[in-house]
Amino acid sequence: MTTTVTLDTSTAPIEVQEDMFGTNILADTNETGGTPHDEFIEAADMLGASHLRYPGGRAEGEDITQLDTTAQGFDQLDGDLRAFLDWAKDTGTSATLVVAALNDTHANPAELEAWAELVLTYMGEDADLIKAYEVGNEFWQTIDESTYGSNASIITEALSGVTVDGVRPDIYIQTANVTGGQSNYKGTSGGSISDEDALAAMQHWDASFRPSDWEDGQSAEDYYNSLNDYEQRIIKGNLELMQQLDADGDLSNGFQFDSTNGFDGIVAHYYMNDWTDGFDLSEDATRMEVRNLDLRFSVWEGIIPNDIELRVTEWNVDTDNYSSQGLRAAGTLIEQFSNMLELGVDGAELWTVRHNTNTSVAGAPGGANEVELTPAGMVLEHLSNLYQNAQGDLCLYSVGGFDATEMEINVYGDNYSRVVYVMSRSDEFGEEFSLDLSGVAGGSTHWSAVTFGIDPTSSDGLSEQRVYDEDGILVSRNPKREVTEAERDALIAKLGDAYSNGMIKLVNGAWMTYLPDADDILVRPGVTNPTALEDFYFPTESDVVGLDTFFDMSDLGQSVTDISFDLDPYEVIAITFDVAFEQSGGDTSDYIAGGDGRDIIRGNGGADTIRSREGDDTLHGHAGDDNLVGGLGNDELNGGGGRDRLEGEGGEDVLLGHNGRDTLYGGNGGDTLYGGNGADSLDGGSGNDSLYGDLGADHISGGTGSDRLSGGNNRDSLYGGHGHDTLFGGNGNDRLYGDAGDDALIGNTGSDRLSGGNGSDILDGGDGDDMLFGGNGFDLLEGGVGDDVLAGQVGNDTLTGGVGADIFEFRTGDGLDVITDFNGGEGDQISFRDITDIADFDDLISNHLIQSGNNTVIWIDDNHNITLVNTDLADLTAEHFLF
Repeated sequence: MTTTVTLDTSTAPIEVQEDMFGTNILADTNETGGTPHDEFIEAADMLGASHLRYPGGRAEGEDITQLDTTAQGFDQLDGDLRAFLDWAKDTGTSATLVVAALNDTHANPAELEAWAELVLTYMGEDADLIKAYEVGNEFWQTIDESTYGSNASIITEALSGVTVDGVRPDIYIQTANVTGGQSNYKGTSGGSISDEDALAAMQHWDASFRPSDWEDGQSAEDYYNSLNDYEQRIIKGNLELMQQLDADGDLSNGFQFDSTNGFDGIVAHYYMNDWTDGFDLSEDATRMEVRNLDLRFSVWEGIIPNDIELRVTEWNVDTDNYSSQGLRAAGTLIEQFSNMLELGVDGAELWTVRHNTNTSVAGAPGGANEVELTPAGMVLEHLSNLYQNAQGDLCLYSVGGFDATEMEINVYGDNYSRVVYVMSRSDEFGEEFSLDLSGVAGGSTHWSAVTFGIDPTSSDGLSEQRVYDEDGILVSRNPKREVTEAERDALIAKLGDAYSNGMIKLVNGAWMTYLPDADDILVRPGVTNPTALEDFYFPTESDVVGLDTFFDMSDLGQSVTDISFDLDPYEVIAITFDVAFEQSGGDTSDYIAGGDGRDIIRGNGGADTIRSREGDDTLHGHAGDDNLVGGLGNDELNGGGGRDRLEGEGGEDVLLGHNGRDTLYGGNGGDTLYGGNGADSLDGGSGNDSLYGDLGADHISGGTGSDRLSGGNNRDSLYGGHGHDTLFGGNGNDRLYGDAGDDALIGNTGSDRLSGGNGSDILDGGDGDDMLFGGNGFDLLEGGVGDDVLAGQVGNDTLTGGVGADIFEFRTGDGLDVITDFNGGEGDQISFRDITDIADFDDLISNHLIQSGNNTVIWIDDNHNITLVNTDLADLTAEHFLF
């Protein structure tokens, strides 16, 4: 059965910001002495990291703001920090610096001001690489909301007051996490904000930043009372923190910034902590899927009157969420990334690239561990490359129509592509999916895909995340996870003969293992009696390497309404469609530029300038005197009404002038030009072109290449140019010029003038009284019907007058010419007016006429004579010649 994926046109696409591709660099783990490890740099580059967060989540342990007061100048700065800043300057890498905020020693204004001054001065002209200061890291594990808020207020005031050469990095404040161990609102704890305090503050909640479940017309009190206890505690915990940053410490009158301690953004961390049957299955499930970040952010955005940035400075699958790791993490991270965009997040930093945890996406740290992307890492690399290829124009599209228990779909794209990410949520191998994606990528003519799965050679079922030193000696592994007796029994039952006692060990009274949950172990197809771990498929094994497999249209189907593919459990496929970008002008004179893909541009009214670039584009000028330029690619340009100028440039283009006196230039490539109505000017440019004047007195030039020119109706002028060209005059009294090359000129109807030019040409006058001039070369001239004038000119030419009284003109030095059908009875004549060697008819008879078999030869010299085929010399009279 085909699933029809629908595009939500009521929701505008969400733009992806470059800052979404940041990552954490962990002090000591990813660097030595402050200098990042080569393997970390390689992995970060593969993932397209836009910036780094230093020293990651180790702000308190590292405390990079501590100054060595016994030293002088820049030596006061932490040595590791200076080494990191040196590397940042050398590589042009921007960074957020995380400063500690747990106690009074971290909130020393004088020391913080001196530190910030030294950091920015040390960076010199690269000071703007310091994007921001982040105040604290997960404070809720150590201190409560009020204490952090008080410290953050002091730190913010100190840092915001330091500007060096016009540079003052942004300042980000942590938001409250009421599940944190030290939160005043964890469980049944109660902080300083009462329900009444919360309601007083909520009166100032900007309606445009209210959560989606706050209904129009619903009072703050009714909304607050509709929330569960946990959601109410989220509001109160964040209000308590905000109160410490408020100018007068009273949110009942709204939030006011102190003039000395403004901040620019707020921070949260986003770890997916559960695996469910499907994402977004209900409103409650949706809120839990985003860890209530929607409500958390909304409190700040709604009550703070200034615009603030939303930052997620750590995000990934939770390290304790074993059922969402490994291959399952690939689709989960795409879902999380999409969720952050829908929440309005401005920037994010992945936790983490290389680490000895089971959510690292590029392997374990250390020089002996290769940089190998997990399936999740491969998906993130693909998404980052997609952003880079879109040149910053990537957007997320809202889609529906699919069963979230069977698959998860996220759609990204730019003006010229749509990428559909599909994650299988089935335990079945080779599950067949059939999608109608016409609502997402309608009009696409080309698509391809890549799947992300598990490299089977890297899978053994054990999520150990081994770390080796430079000598290849194992130095550490992930801690084993604890399982209950019942979970142990389920694992033993699932593995059967493949189980060995060492897989689950009793340590200090607890069962410990590297195995996943029994429900997350699948028997491979074709295996009836598994005897080894290789007989199983482990979609949640965390230390596997990703495997990408590529497909083209022949694999996926030939219609966008029926895209078919097979996926193994929890694999992800990314299907890329080429689509057209449509733009339209207004009634005034517009300038509209295309891009690097397939454009459809309509100028509409006004004298428009439309210029496309790469891609097979379609341009419509419509009304007005328009200027259309196709650029590279096989383009179609339509002038419409008005006096238009069309230029194809590169590619095999089609140019249609339509109404008006138009100018068409094909450019490079084999182009097709149609003048349409009006007296048009057509130039094929280089390449083998086809040019049609259509109606009107047209001027048509083939340019270089072997071209085909057709004048159409009216009095046209055709110029073949360089190359072996074919010219058709059409109806009307036309002028045809072959120019260089071996050309064919056909006058068709009307009194036409044909000139072969250089080369061995064929000239056919057609109907009408035509004039044919062979030019240089061995030419073949045929007058057709009508009283024609034929002149072979230089070269050995063959002339056929056809029906009618024709005149054959010769000049001194023409060559060895032949007249095939001289008929004096029809009024044919031979003109010697331009031959100096024959004075008159008497001279002709006496000195130049020779009977040669059935032919008569007019002899001038060995290199110049005229043969009249099947003509008796005795039949020739003076009236047949012109002198």
